[in-house]
Amino acid sequence: MSASHRNRTPALFLPYLAVPPADTLTLLTSTLSCTCNWLTARFIGAALQSDDFPGSVVLVSWLHDTSFWRGEIQRATGIDAFRSSSNFTFLDCLSDAPTPPQSSVLAETQKRIFQAIGSASADRKVLLILDTPTLLFSLAPETISSDLNRMLLALRDHERMHSTILALPSDLPYVSAATPNADHVPTPLETAHAGFTMQQVHLARLVLGCRELDTGAARDVSGVLRITKGGGWDDGGDDGNGEQQLAEELKEGQWRYLIGRDGSVKIVE
Repeated sequence: MSASHRNRTPALFLPYLAVPPADTLTLLTSTLSCTCNWLTARFIGAALQSDDFPGSVVLVSWLHDTSFWRGEIQRATGIDAFRSSSNFTFLDCLSDAPTPPQSSVLAETQKRIFQAIGSASADRKVLLILDTPTLLFSLAPETISSDLNRMLLALRDHERMHSTILALPSDLPYVSAATPNADHVPTPLETAHAGFTMQQVHLARLVLGCRELDTGAARDVSGVLRITKGGGWDDGGDDGNGEQQLAEELKEGQWRYLIGRDGSVKIVE
């Protein structure tokens, strides 16, 4: 990992932002006022600058375009992934969303992601990062959570896949449908989103969640990062000793943080 990346990220966070073990899922959650884009960008930078991961990164985004991610990654890591790295592929599903009949939106999307994986550097494993794929629930309203989950499982099962990082919004309307509430009947969109999110929590090795302060906005705090082990924690790792060492390094906890104008992050005590 480069000095530039380290200088922009607190040392405490670096072990959590390393390339995840093979065959694992990492879940990033955020809210409208407290995004996890800074985490996504740092995962990309860590992978592209890692001496231990001779693979490629494929970023698929339904929420942001090329211009946004170029700037975000450069601010977070100091590198222009779009220009300087042959091991980075970006699939823009915001500006270039598939327009087939609704019944085939998922199939067309999966096909395009497979093509992006195939276009990555040959003979390299792929770290796949999916930014807000739940927007597919809006593009194809008949889609339910199990449909999107099947697509994700198919992507994770690809022969060139190393591991997967999934970024999802977790605002209250999107997750409250997971628990019964007599005062509110969830919409089909809320039900699909909540069901999919809960499925991924159970499958994920780690869950990194960004949210605003309970007391509201503050000048000296951008948000709170909460890190917990998901239901898939035991699925990764190399051997028993390695997993035990990781468990000691990756402790659960939460920290307040501040993102500077230059993209650097610091922990707020």
